[in-house]
Amino acid sequence: MLQTNLSRLASSAAYSYGKPNKSNIGADDARIYNYRGIDYCKKGEFDSGIAQFNNAIALVPEFAGAYCNRGLAYVNKGRLDDAIKDFDKSIALDPNNAYAYYNRGNAYSTIQLQSDYVDAYNNRRAAYVETGRRSQALENYNKALEDYNEAIKLEPEFVEAYVNRGDIYSIKGEFDLALEDYNKAISLNPKFAGAYYHRAVSLDNKGESEKAIIDYNKAIELNPDFAYAYNHRGLYYTAKGKYDQAIRDFSRAIKLIKEDFGGVSTLDSELIVLTYMGRGSAYHEKGRFYRAIDDFSKAISLKPNDPFAYHGRGLAYRNLLVFEKSIQDFSTVINLKPEAAADAYKERGVTYHSKGDIDKAIEDYNAAIALDPRFAEAWTERGKVYRDKGEIDKAIEDYNKAIELNPELAEPYTYRGLIYNEQGEVDKAIEDQSKAIACNSEFAEAYVNRGQTYYAKNELDKAIADYDKAIEINSELVAAYTYRGNAYRAKTELDKAIADYTEALKLRPKIAEFYYTRGEAWLLAKGWEEAKTDLTAALLQDIDVAAAFHNTHGSIAAFEEKIGVRLPKEVVTLLTPQSEPFEIDKDARIALGMKYYGNDELSSGLAARLAGVPREEFWYLMGDYGLSLLTLDEEELPNSGF
Repeated sequence: MLQTNLSRLASSAAYSYGKPNKSNIGADDARIYNYRGIDYCKKGEFDSGIAQFNNAIALVPEFAGAYCNRGLAYVNKGRLDDAIKDFDKSIALDPNNAYAYYNRGNAYSTIQLQSDYVDAYNNRRAAYVETGRRSQALENYNKALEDYNEAIKLEPEFVEAYVNRGDIYSIKGEFDLALEDYNKAISLNPKFAGAYYHRAVSLDNKGESEKAIIDYNKAIELNPDFAYAYNHRGLYYTAKGKYDQAIRDFSRAIKLIKEDFGGVSTLDSELIVLTYMGRGSAYHEKGRFYRAIDDFSKAISLKPNDPFAYHGRGLAYRNLLVFEKSIQDFSTVINLKPEAAADAYKERGVTYHSKGDIDKAIEDYNAAIALDPRFAEAWTERGKVYRDKGEIDKAIEDYNKAIELNPELAEPYTYRGLIYNEQGEVDKAIEDQSKAIACNSEFAEAYVNRGQTYYAKNELDKAIADYDKAIEINSELVAAYTYRGNAYRAKTELDKAIADYTEALKLRPKIAEFYYTRGEAWLLAKGWEEAKTDLTAALLQDIDVAAAFHNTHGSIAAFEEKIGVRLPKEVVTLLTPQSEPFEIDKDARIALGMKYYGNDELSSGLAARLAGVPREEFWYLMGDYGLSLLTLDEEELPNSGF
């Protein structure tokens, strides 16, 4: 258990202050200084506490309890080497003080956890991944185990010692031994929330998350102000895709830590950084990228050299198409950890690729592969770039290499399948997409890609079944709605097609082509007013509506013959090539923006842009159209610094 407070200050050892021949006056004053030190530390005023313990030790140099307590204060200040020296002294003066062994064990375990706290916290056990640190990690953990063993030997019902020894076993991957210790602690004190919490973390690490959630809930039931438990339960909910519940738990943890921030230890301040990152990740997965950026930025403000926060923020910026800021954040990660930056190079490469800077993307993927030649994901991403460059043989080589390195990785199969589909080898394409799904049954994109292959074979029902599955897995996957809409349109089920295009438009309202696509479907469905609205919106966003229409249908006359009816004059005008930039009068344009906003298809900012007026003016005019500012989402307001 990370030492986060002074609940086990060795006040009970305060009377072990020295030999009986010391003066009673000095001993009494030393005891007072010791108690004052304890009070200061309980309030988080560790420097003042250390000063009081210094006074006690100056009066009675053999005061074992004061050394123990000063060691605890040093732990909370992050001065772990000084802490261990004090615990050594306390044990030398009083070898039967179980608390001194316990506290020294905490210090040894904290040295290792603090050196790579984020990785340990996120259950990656990084000390065992990086072999160069394995020896030191084992040495520190084994010293901690020896001290916890001695503490338990001296005091067999020392509940916290069992919990902390369990933590060391858990970090080392010895989960059965860890669970034995947690169970013993709970049998000794069934109302000790910390024991349930740490057992939950161990169960999570062991892969028994459904048992873990029961213990997280029990810990919070016993201690409703247990920030660590809320934070870890938030991680559990994030892993399960329950992002709203995760965000609530992270928010509760942040509130609890902030309420007591003046008295937190070094590792508690680390906790708030991790909690902001946890909530930022949950916001990111939920698609609330502005909120994610805010949380990662808060983490960075508290810990400016934390690469994980920059990494998370870089991902969020990329999803908002703010590529320069994304590249800047991944570059910071590379500078902070150049020797372990393969993933950051890969993500920066993805950002360059998204930005259209193909050559720089390849440079970054090359750098990632140079750092880690077995990094299958980097080979996969480089293959995607080669495909976009038209260097198909190189793309397939990279996908093949990724599959060789990691046959269970779904992505290279699905992207190789896309190439086969483009080459007309549809059976090989379906085989690859099916392999991708076998590797990861929750890989929504693979279902979409297989659906596209079935669509190319005109097996529309199979295509729709795959699109359905993709949407079931990820209800915000735009491509699945767009392609399913195309399949429904091919089946002349136009109402369903329009519903899917509408959903795609709501999810990605900045993609101007979506307005044309739905407008075209409205034409086929003879929904003239709706078609006019969407085609007008597409024209206002610089889509060449006439060219797109004529490329598909040949001519207006051919289309009219196909649908068996003449198009309204206003629609014909929209489908006719324009010699001048398209414009409509201001009132009509504002009304168009209001219509999209009122249909909940555009945010107020995007609707105002379509209307051709500033957002503040758009807000002011809402009342004229029966709309209210009360419908604004908080994320429509400007934030996040850009």
